[in-house]
Amino acid sequence: MLKKILIPMSIAIFALPVFGQTIGVVDVQKVLLSVKEGKAARAKLEQKVKAKKAAFDKKQKELLAMKKSLQQKIDLMSQQEKEKKIQEYQKKVADLQNEYMKSQQELQQEEAELTKPILDKIQKITTKVAKKHHLKLVVEKSATVFYSKKIDITNEVIRVYNKK
Repeated sequence: MLKKILIPMSIAIFALPVFGQTIGVVDVQKVLLSVKEGKAARAKLEQKVKAKKAAFDKKQKELLAMKKSLQQKIDLMSQQEKEKKIQEYQKKVADLQNEYMKSQQELQQEEAELTKPILDKIQKITTKVAKKHHLKLVVEKSATVFYSKKIDITNEVIRVYNKK
């Protein structure tokens, strides 16, 4: 019984040093936000977000003004007029919500288009750095629970990326 426990444990203990030396960790998000092209893509995207937010905020204020006006005048309106104005308001709210959702989708698509070539380059550079250090596996930081900073190759990937 003791032999059955000790043999697998000894194999595991001897495998750890070899296993630990062949793994690297990279924080792709940090690389993406740190490299020059990533910063430029982020700035371009933020400009579009600002413009869309300003347009959305303007329309939202118009809707709030419409709602306030409707609330003030509703008692003076006929039942038919009330229903018409309420339907108008609800349609504008629904239109704004649809526009917001469409805008979010457009921004996500734009982000994907801007970052795809950068992520492809990050992957190639990560592979190059991994081969240089004879790593057998590189794991994305977000997929780890714990790792030693000694196996983090993120900063080297950033340096190599920015040199190209």
